[in-house]
Amino acid sequence: MSNTKHLADLLKVCSILPALAIMPAMASNDPNLSGNAFVLGDVVTNETIWGGVRIASEDQTVLAWPEYKMVARSFDLTGIKDSEQVYFGPIDLTVRELADDEEFAWNSQRYDESGNPIDFDLAKYNKDGSERDEQVVWNNANGVEQLGAMDRFLTRDDSKEAGKVTVTGSDVIMAGSKITAKEIVFNDSSLNIIKDLPELGITSDGVAEIVADELDVKGNSQIVVALGTQLDIQGSDIEIDVESGHAVCVEQQSVINIGTETAGEIEISAIDGMGVRAKNGAIVSVGNENTKSVDIASGSSYGVLALAQGAKVDIKGKNIKIATNADEAGAIHAGNNNPADDVATVNITGENIVIDAPTKDVYQGIGVAAMSWGIVNIEGNTTIRAQNAILARGDAQVNINKSGENTVKMLGDINFNYREEKSGSPVNATIDVNLVGEESFWKGNTVVSWDDVNPGDGKLEVSNAKIALKDGAVWNATKITDRETATKGLRQIALNDLVIDGGTVNIQDTERGIMVDRIVANDATFGGGMLNVNESIVIESGVTTFSGNVMGLAADTEKDIAGATLTLANGATMDIGTSTVKFDTMNIDGTVVASVTNGRPYGHLYGDIVAGEDALLKLNVGSVGTYKIFDDETDMKLDAGLAYNVKYNDEYAVVVETKAVEDLAKDAGISTQAAGAIAGLTMTQDPALQKVSLALQQVLNSGDDAMVAIVERETKKLNPTDKPVAQAAASSVQNQVLSLAAGRMAGGISVGRAGGDERSQENGFWAQGMFNKSKFADEFHGYTRGIALGVDTTIDKTWTVGGGLAFNNSDVHADGVDTDIDSKTLFLYGQYKPSEWFVNATATYSMSEYTENKTIAGVVYNDEYDVDSYGAQIMGGYDFATGITTEAGLRYLHIAQEAHSFAKELDTDFLTGVAGLKYAFAIENDWAIQLRPELRAAMTYDFISDEATATVVMPGVTSYKVDAERLSRLGGEFGIGLTALYKGVEVSLMYDLDLHRDYTSQTGMIKFRGRF
Repeated sequence: MSNTKHLADLLKVCSILPALAIMPAMASNDPNLSGNAFVLGDVVTNETIWGGVRIASEDQTVLAWPEYKMVARSFDLTGIKDSEQVYFGPIDLTVRELADDEEFAWNSQRYDESGNPIDFDLAKYNKDGSERDEQVVWNNANGVEQLGAMDRFLTRDDSKEAGKVTVTGSDVIMAGSKITAKEIVFNDSSLNIIKDLPELGITSDGVAEIVADELDVKGNSQIVVALGTQLDIQGSDIEIDVESGHAVCVEQQSVINIGTETAGEIEISAIDGMGVRAKNGAIVSVGNENTKSVDIASGSSYGVLALAQGAKVDIKGKNIKIATNADEAGAIHAGNNNPADDVATVNITGENIVIDAPTKDVYQGIGVAAMSWGIVNIEGNTTIRAQNAILARGDAQVNINKSGENTVKMLGDINFNYREEKSGSPVNATIDVNLVGEESFWKGNTVVSWDDVNPGDGKLEVSNAKIALKDGAVWNATKITDRETATKGLRQIALNDLVIDGGTVNIQDTERGIMVDRIVANDATFGGGMLNVNESIVIESGVTTFSGNVMGLAADTEKDIAGATLTLANGATMDIGTSTVKFDTMNIDGTVVASVTNGRPYGHLYGDIVAGEDALLKLNVGSVGTYKIFDDETDMKLDAGLAYNVKYNDEYAVVVETKAVEDLAKDAGISTQAAGAIAGLTMTQDPALQKVSLALQQVLNSGDDAMVAIVERETKKLNPTDKPVAQAAASSVQNQVLSLAAGRMAGGISVGRAGGDERSQENGFWAQGMFNKSKFADEFHGYTRGIALGVDTTIDKTWTVGGGLAFNNSDVHADGVDTDIDSKTLFLYGQYKPSEWFVNATATYSMSEYTENKTIAGVVYNDEYDVDSYGAQIMGGYDFATGITTEAGLRYLHIAQEAHSFAKELDTDFLTGVAGLKYAFAIENDWAIQLRPELRAAMTYDFISDEATATVVMPGVTSYKVDAERLSRLGGEFGIGLTALYKGVEVSLMYDLDLHRDYTSQTGMIKFRGRF
């Protein structure tokens, strides 16, 4: 079969333009270039040309075409007939801007009959020596001949862009050619690389080269390299973006290198075809380590395919993305069809690699596919997003991050697929994925699937799938729903090998869990559902933690199945928490940590335990009790920490008892109060407090040098606060009420108010808003917001009677305890003022709900209780004509705090003497609005001030007292206010400051009053 026939068949396979039309032969002798390039102008072709365009010679054996150079200013091949092709033989064509002295240069020479060269202007003369216009000819032994039937070679067309090659609607054939340009555009054109065409008398080495700053292949275009040829494409910006056919098609031991020597951006995509297709030993190389980006995509087929006879695709770059929207084709696919020594391989190497196949169907969407001995190697920070991140069968291989130096993010299952019609190969394949670092994760599971027919377990067995999790990497094992129809099926299978070195497995399926054949763990964490181990788990070092049950496959003599084993090496720790761990055999020479809490699930070890000399069961005890941890006899040592005494009973149950407080304080080196708190917690039945108990014991048993200080600090949070929080909060609410009540009565001052109220002789209603900020040294600070509503009336201009409701919310922050207080206050007030002297009184009742939010050793605990307070005040004073008012009296406050947590109920009383004065005056003006500013100051002294000494009662422990601080007896109250009165409507702005030693309370208020 001729090479022409081979080419025609290949063009059909790769969907290019019609087959090559044979052009008329040309003369056969080498032109004498005299060291000069053959210089062209702006080369333009159009459909009026009699055939195609051919730049070549028919006799390569005589002509040294690779040494022949041509230069053109621009090259525009547009409108070539569909049945014709543009053929470039083995020439070196450079398209660039021309210097003035390069145009219409002496391009060659002709010979006389004696063979002597004669200078000749090729632009003007025909073969017979007659003049011809605008035709390019060359000189040889037979005279001067026209070159390739091109017209307008030597014209300068400034509308053309210098250095640009444009090919539209043509089929370009290159044999041994090199084209260098600033920009090359192929639009609705194919580029085909060949080696020999005997029908034209053309032979070459089959190596073609394109060098351009920008290469743009678009529309219904494609690149085909076949029949043992090679194409090198180099450029800083390469874009091959086609609509139909394959963007890059390489066949039959051919080679294409795209951007392998230049740094820049490379984009290869096909809407209705493959991005890159390498078949039957073909080799494709794209990019290099300095390439800025490589983007390869397909809308309907493989993004990258390496198929059969050792075909290879090598892709390199800093940022690489490979994607497909195909239903069943992979973004990357390698398949060899036979176990040859040289197998089909795809190598992806880059800094950042993204592989996308977003199809949603559970049987479709493939990121990386490896079949029939094919190999895929990926090295770099890799992200794979597909329903099937990896699909494999037929002894293929997928290696991702084999160096262990990169981040891997994998979303999708590892699917071992059987397909009767297309392959029939067993599903077993080698998968090796290393997830390293805290940013690495795999969200998926291992499954086996089949199409066409279920072949049975013989062809659905997998033995070489391995995942490694290191340095914080996470496997989020998804739940798999088994399914089967008449033509296809899918089910979960075991991962063969799981190696964890500082990694985490989160198991989402809480019913079935996951299956793993073999596990090697160092500092591993397993959470969620059940872990099913078919063969072995070896915990070599560090701490491995389980929060779900762990079940080893039980031995089955009938099926000749050996039971799974668990091995815990010396120096390693296995923390099972409240999980059940069950294996036929457990070889334990390290430490097992289990949590036990009375009345709730606790840790179990079921199976034949072979305990080494250093085998230790270390208990985190939530509460004392007797725990059946083992189902058989064992001689593991026991340790329950400093807070407990622990031993085996006659039935090998573990008995945990609380130490005496004095012994605990001595052994741990902590105070009796802290020891009492810990001892009391060990006997609590409150689930929240049991968590607190476990957390405190972990601190206590940590051996940390700072342990004592931490335990002392955290146990104090269990006590009632030793700060005057209740006194400050109740006083703040009472003072607000007293201030607004006093403002509605005498013109004189009343302690605790800013004054500023214009006395009204009418019935009225009022509303007041307030914001308070208080601080006690660096011990606590709080904020209170509230509103009060009320009505009052004046009788005979002598008596004033009123009442109201106040609603307040306070947030207090002290020593790691956040207290939220909601208060409701009912109050009544009245006054008798027959002349300048007056007597008034106020009574209050507040109901408050306290919610304490404490974080104790990292555990959040909430405590809720009620506090009621009763208050009263009686004041007397005198208004002087100067605007000064003096006032004195007594104030009483009782606080009743109900029992909560470990604190007994608590009652405290406060009796305060008050004396002060106020200065108020009216601003004279002609306005409709009357203004009245006011200043006040008072001194307070607590004659009675109970200490809030709380009694703490822990179960099984002697009670103890907690002495609380109180506000200093001596204090001062200061205020400023301004009232505006307009037609019976009053608006007042006030600011109050309450001072005690180390304590400040600032209150801002705004009040509105209207008459009715």
